[in-house]
Amino acid sequence: MWEDEKTRELARNACPPWNTKEIWEYYEWRRALVSRCEPNAAYLTLVEIGSYFDYFWLITQNVDGLHTRAGSKQVLELHGNMWGGRCPRDGAIVDLPQTPLACLPPYHSCGTALRPHVVQFGEALDSATLNAAITTALTASASAELFLVIGTSAVVLPARELSIIALKKGTTVIEVNRKQLGIYDLNLITM
Repeated sequence: MWEDEKTRELARNACPPWNTKEIWEYYEWRRALVSRCEPNAAYLTLVEIGSYFDYFWLITQNVDGLHTRAGSKQVLELHGNMWGGRCPRDGAIVDLPQTPLACLPPYHSCGTALRPHVVQFGEALDSATLNAAITTALTASASAELFLVIGTSAVVLPARELSIIALKKGTTVIEVNRKQLGIYDLNLITM
């Protein structure tokens, strides 16, 4: 149903209120795909790494909830989570763990149609989540020796700035990214 072209068209034309049946049909398609996925070795490795430290925050742009499903404890989801709905009226976030949903769009107890709890193209990030991520990057030098940047193109603002913030505070930043031909590039960045 949601071929690549239809998905691109929806993304290009998506606009508020984002709580329509069409938007929820798209997210239900995505949620059904993700519900059949299991966190891979990379997710599980991050859980293991985190278990060795008192201060370990995972900041992600992913909206699929797989970091939490893998067992990561302190996760900041910059772009929200597709397993929740947000009330446009009062901002309440409602867990929606089942798929398919019984009603599209789903409704909040106040009677307002929920929108996916996901940042849409052109929409600002949740200020509380963004501030928590910035604070984590700023305090990294006081409580952490390392800031890892893994599996991102590092081009999406403001997320790409978090490693620069940590770097300017004196934290060592290691970036691990996949290049076009499946070759990994490891850069150790220090100032």
